[in-house]
Amino acid sequence: MSASYAAAQARGAYPGGGTWVTAINGLGEDASHGWTYKVNGSMPNVMSDRYTVHDGDSVVWGYVTVGQ
Repeated sequence: MSASYAAAQARGAYPGGGTWVTAINGLGEDASHGWTYKVNGSMPNVMSDRYTVHDGDSVVWGYVTVGQ
């Protein structure tokens, strides 16, 4: 199972594979905000659609300020 949220919108593939999540439930990225995710409190070093979630994992998405 992918860590990508079912209601997420995504855009193009990136070098090394994966797709960037641009919006979740209608809340989209802009020039100063974007989406990140953590699994069990740590930020994986792969795009969310490349991460395999296991039973008992906690996945948390965050809308964060970027570029500062």
